[in-house]
Formats: sequence, C-alpha cells, structure tokens
Amino acid sequence: MPKSAEIKTLIVLIVFTFMTVIVYSMGSFNTTLDLLDPEEGFMIIPIQNQGAAIRKIHSKTHRLELICHIEDPYSERFCGFTVMLSNDMRHGRDFSHFQKIRFQATYNTPQVEKGMRIYLRNFNPDYSRLNDPVTIKFNSFLLPPPDGRPLTIPMNLLQVETWWIAKLNMNLEHAKVEVNNVSMVEVLSNTISSAGDYHMAVDQLTFQGELISGFNLAKILLAIWFVTAIVLLNSNRLKLQKAIISDPMTGALNRRGLLHYFEQMKSSGDYKVTTAFYINLDNFKQINDSLGHQTGDYILKCISQRIQALLTEYEPDLLTRPAFGRFSSDEYLIIFHHLNQEQVCWMDNRLHQTINEPMRYEQMDLQVYASIGIAATNKPDTFDELFAKTDTAMRIAKQSGKNQSRMFDSEVYAIRQERIKLAADLRQAINQEAFELFYMPIFASDTLKITAVEALIRCNYAPIKHIGPEIFIPVAEEYDLIQSIDLWVIETIFKQLQSNRQLNQFSNLKFSINISAKELYNVNFPNILAEWIVRYDVDPTMVELEITETCLVEVGDSVINNINRLKTLGFSIALDDFGTGYMAFNQLNLFPVDTIKIDKSFVTSFDPAKQHRSVAIEAVLLLAESFNLRTVAEGVETQEQYLYLKKQKCQFFQGYFKSPPLDWQTLCQRWDQLEGACPPENRVLGSPV
Repeated sequence: MPKSAEIKTLIVLIVFTFMTVIVYSMGSFNTTLDLLDPEEGFMIIPIQNQGAAIRKIHSKTHRLELICHIEDPYSERFCGFTVMLSNDMRHGRDFSHFQKIRFQATYNTPQVEKGMRIYLRNFNPDYSRLNDPVTIKFNSFLLPPPDGRPLTIPMNLLQVETWWIAKLNMNLEHAKVEVNNVSMVEVLSNTISSAGDYHMAVDQLTFQGELISGFNLAKILLAIWFVTAIVLLNSNRLKLQKAIISDPMTGALNRRGLLHYFEQMKSSGDYKVTTAFYINLDNFKQINDSLGHQTGDYILKCISQRIQALLTEYEPDLLTRPAFGRFSSDEYLIIFHHLNQEQVCWMDNRLHQTINEPMRYEQMDLQVYASIGIAATNKPDTFDELFAKTDTAMRIAKQSGKNQSRMFDSEVYAIRQERIKLAADLRQAINQEAFELFYMPIFASDTLKITAVEALIRCNYAPIKHIGPEIFIPVAEEYDLIQSIDLWVIETIFKQLQSNRQLNQFSNLKFSINISAKELYNVNFPNILAEWIVRYDVDPTMVELEITETCLVEVGDSVINNINRLKTLGFSIALDDFGTGYMAFNQLNLFPVDTIKIDKSFVTSFDPAKQHRSVAIEAVLLLAESFNLRTVAEGVETQEQYLYLKKQKCQFFQGYFKSPPLDWQTLCQRWDQLEGACPPENRVLGSPV
C-alpha cells in the first residue's frame, strides 16, 4: 500500500470515528418500544383470576385503564394486564439492548399497600413448556406505589422471582436474568389484601435502549482501529520484506532476493540443471559520467524492463519461473531451472538483441551492449559458487572484446582454477613477506634530473616468481588480498626512509606508491598511515599516493572524505592511468588530486602522423594546466616521445628512455652520482630490472 494510501486510510478512519461519536451523541442509535402504542399491534388482555370482576379495560391514545372489583381477596390475588408480544410463545422479542423502562401510572386501591410489579416473561426451550405458563421465567421489577409521575427503571434492577427458582428447582445458570426471548410483559398489583375496587391507569410503558451501547460502540471502534492497524502494519511488513529483497530503482530482485530464490529452489531438492546468466553492461561508466546519472538511471531501468518483459514472454515455455535481479550498479543476474542447451542459446541471443536495441531519451539515441557470463550446473552448488562461475565467464567475455557471451566450460574452469591457485600462492607470499620493491625513476622534463620514483612490486615466492604484478594484482583485488599487499608496500618504504633518515639523502625526492581502490573505502586507512608517520618518523610530503582514474569514476562522499584526510596528513595524491577511466573533465575539480599521470597507451602509440593521439595528449596537458596540476607521462621509450612531451610542457616523465625500474641499491648509486648523498655502504653497483 502506497504511503499516500495509508495516510488517506487514517484520515478516513479519523473522520469515521468522529462522525460516529457525533451520531451516537445525537441519539441516532437509540431504540424504543412502546407497549401501549396501538400501531405496534400488541394484544393486551387482563390477568385472568378466578372470581375476578373486570369492570373496564380500554385505551385512550396510549392510556390504558383497568378496574378490578375484588370480592374475595383470598381467591382473587391479582389485578393487572398482559401485553402479548408474539402469537407464538416460543418466539418472543430480544430485550437485551434495552437499558431502561419509562413507566407512568396511577393506582388507587382500598388497601394501604399500593405496590406494583412488572414481569418480563422469557421463554427458554431448555425448561419452558407451552402447556405450563409457570415454566416461562419470571424476570420482575418491584415498583413503589405509582403517583402519576414518570418513573425511569434501569433494566439492571431485574431479578428472577425466588419462588419460581424454588418451584422449578433451577440450577445456577438458569436462575439468572434472561430477556433475550421475552414473549409477554405483565403489569399487575403486588398484593391484594382487601375487597373493593382496584383502579389502575397506565399512561406510559416504554422500553428504551441503544442498538449499540456506548461501551460496545467504543469496543467496535477500537476493533476497527486495531484491525486497520494490523492491516497497515502487515502491509508495511510486506513492503519491508519486498524492499529487503528488491532493487529500489528497477523493482527487480537484489542480491538478497536472488539468494532467497536460489535457496528456496535448492531446499525443494530440485537440482535439475540450474542455469545462470550474469549480464554486465559494457562501458556503462563512460555513458553514466559523460551523459549524467539521470541518463544512466534511465538506461538501467529501461534494460531491466526489457529483460523482465522478455522473461514474461518466454515464461509459458518454462517449467519454473526464473528469477531476475539487479546484482550491482550495471550488472544483472538471471537464474533459470530446466533449460536445455537449445534454450540457453536462444535466451543468450534474445538477451543481446533486447539489450542492444537502441533507446530514446531526451532526444538522444542511446545504445548499450553487454558481456554475459553463463554457467549451468546440475549439482547442489552454493549461490556463491554458481555466481563465481558466471562471473569468471563474464570477465573472460569482456576481456575477449565485450558485447559477447561466454559459457563456463573446462577452459574457463581451468582459468578459474589458476586464479584460485594464484590467490592461494599470494596468501603464502603475504605470510612470508616474499615481495621486493623496485623503483621507476621519474625525471623532470627540463633538467632530466630524478625528482621522484614510483614503487613497483615484484613477488619472490618461488611458485609464482615468474608472474608479474599486472597479473597477480587483479587476482589479489578479486580475492581481497590487495589491502595486505598495499600495507606491506607502504610500511616497507617507510622503514627504508627511516633507516636512511640520518643522512637526509632523499629529502627532496618523492616516493610514489600505488594503492588499491579498496583503501579509498577503508575509513581506517588514514588512521594506519597517521600512526606509521609517527612510528617511522616519515615526512608525509615525501610520499605521493597513486590511485587509478577508474577508482574515481563512481565514488561517494566517504571516498572523497578519505582522500581529504590523507591530504590533511600531508600526502599528495596522483591520478594514475589518466584517460582510460572515462572521467568527465568537469568532474576533475571534485577530486583533491595534485598530479595527473598520462596513461602509457597514449604515449607508446604516439605517432606524429596520427594527429588524434597527439590531440588527446595535448587535451590532457591543457586540462592539467587549467586545474594547476602536475603532469607525468608514463611509458616514454624514445627520444621522439620525450621531445614531443617536453615541447608540450609536460613537466615530468618516466620510462625506459631514461631508466628502467631500479632496485634499492642501484637507486642509491644513481642518486649518489647525481647528488653525492648516499652513504658509502650503499654505493654498490646494481643491475636495472
């Protein structure tokens, strides 16, 4: 139920309650029964007594007069009348909703005692018999001598005659007052002790009550409020349950919902071929940043609606309903059961056709493509195992050129196993600290002096010593090992700086350290560095932290806050591989960076004959100049590249044109030759790596 509907429901309920109370206070729920009203059609007969002489009984409007002439008070014991409420004694009237009686009468007798009684005779089939009037219960009021003034008699004064209880030997349950089936009402004298004329005139005999008592009405209203509250709470509970398992943007399932679906299917014991399609939109970040998040959101919603429509169309051909969800920002997951190979191929083709279809948004024609990983299993895999297979297949599809699909097969399995083994070896390398640092010198373009070095990591753990960081770093990121490696690199450099502090040999040299995107999301990362600054007595201005441009394509305030905290500590920030992450130029001023490092792909492919590459480099340099940022070109390998970058006023460069990465000893030697600052024990010739 929408929030507006809940508010409307509460408003209606409040108005209903208020109006009900007003209507009740105005007496609209009141009910009356006038036993003397001729229009009611009740039969009124005198009480029959042996030897009685009834002189007169008549009605004037609502007035009833009765004259009894009593000759023998010992045999003529009553003077009164009966109002018959029903022709069938078994079917009387329910008087339980009456709360009082309005009674007005005069009673003139030759005796001193002038009391009167009113009997409500109730028929109960458990003990009442038609052929024995005494068995019809006597519920009675004993009235004071009437004087012509109206009396109001509460119904709760009713009592069952004790003589009747004794005569019929009634149990406790049947000895209670009962007025739910009153077949007749009797009005008569209390006693007759003297001969003479007894004159009884009754002007009013009216039962008054409420169809619903105030107490019962309050209970009903409370019950309505309670039921409404239960309905609203249940509605909110269902909405909360749906929100927990649903993606708020697209309405599709989220990861939790997909997991819930998978576990339900698994608990049913149905393991017949579960097939999952993991869909990743290609280059979505580029579209999102260049055209804005509103456009990106529209694309995500549109793609989601298209896929859901496709599944709805295809559902009649399936044995079970598939689960579809948005797994992350630009990724979707579909889980099928009982798909055969032909159906898998058909669905894969239809998914690409559906996703690739152009869409129109604000007079723009948009088109996106997707890489899809597919995995099928007839084993009771866990959700994470199934997803890992689709993720591996999707990554290979993306690496193979995007806009294609890859089925998880033996080849993909082999790749996955290699990555798992590499991750295990990396854990051993981390535990043994089997890493070594090398340093790529960074030169000033105008003086060709070393102004900084970029730390590069190599692994010395024997089983993976031949594997470079371009391979093991992505695996470390995938298996959450990268943070341990990041911290080892930073602490190792801090220790090296501490060990050489007494000579101040690198006082004007900056150390550039690559950090993972995960550190940007780690709120404790700045605290660790702050502690190490003190422990190792390191000047943080000597350290520049490099983050890749792709790290900043989609970030929130927490990441920017972390970067600002690092800046506050004294570290400078460099944006690495600039030009590969599709960051919109107007976003650059949002991030507190100091240096832009031009990706080596722009430099190594530089050709004076191909102007588009040089234009791209020049655009980056102009952008950096406008934001007052330092520029470093990566991958400079020829003099021609160096001269071009120098001409375009690129301030710094690195690459094999001037120097390969150096180990620590060789770096000290090179620095000593230039500055004369290395201690003698460090002036050992080393080989570049």
